[in-house]
Amino acid sequence: MKTFFLRSWTLTLLGQLAVCITLPQAYALPETWTITGAMSCERTNHTATLLSNGKVLVAGGSTTNGSGIFYSSAELYDPVTESWTSTGSMSVTRGWHTATLLGNGKVLVAGGFDTGGNRIASAEVYDPATGAWTNTGSMSTA
Repeated sequence: MKTFFLRSWTLTLLGQLAVCITLPQAYALPETWTITGAMSCERTNHTATLLSNGKVLVAGGSTTNGSGIFYSSAELYDPVTESWTSTGSMSVTRGWHTATLLGNGKVLVAGGFDTGGNRIASAEVYDPATGAWTNTGSMSTA
């Protein structure tokens, strides 16, 4: 189980089976725990970023079985419909990376490790308006 504190949200990922989320008062929904639909795959070592539109972007990460396989895929959680949808994939598999919501509403993902355990110096930007990732400049060191 992983718990993320995202501004006024608390998002708990319980493997592939369930997600529990406490919603902020501003959304006028009851502040209760709700079991929701499953993600497309179980993830660990991923990032979860609260987007400006109220959805949560979950990107990358690795399998939970210890095989060391990392993902390039990403999913969006919609707290209104309590459902997950796939969105664009990153250009590389990535886990243990960072994700930062930028002032323009896009998300910068940088660094991390790939399936081979290699450090990654590259960075990508996710655009919620298009669901697409764009490569950006790499960091000088991984």
